[in-house]
Amino acid sequence: MATKGGRQSNEPALTEWLNKIGSNGTYELASKDEDSGHPVSRVTQLRKLAEPLNVKIDTRAIVPGKRYRIFATKVAAAAPVKGAVKK
Repeated sequence: MATKGGRQSNEPALTEWLNKIGSNGTYELASKDEDSGHPVSRVTQLRKLAEPLNVKIDTRAIVPGKRYRIFATKVAAAAPVKGAVKK
């Protein structure tokens, strides 16, 4: 498993969680911390991983700029526009 900064990456576990998000509802990423929050770095990481999976990440600030509750919702993939050219 890949390491980052001397520790194991949590990316595989986060990707696994995102892949389990169903199309019927919003899910909260569980936290073992007393405030049920996650650091802002986890929000950034999840948003990067969620985009190609068509999962929208929303947050509720516990400590703005530092700690957040994280929610994920599956969104419909955008249909390509006929005749559109990617720039």
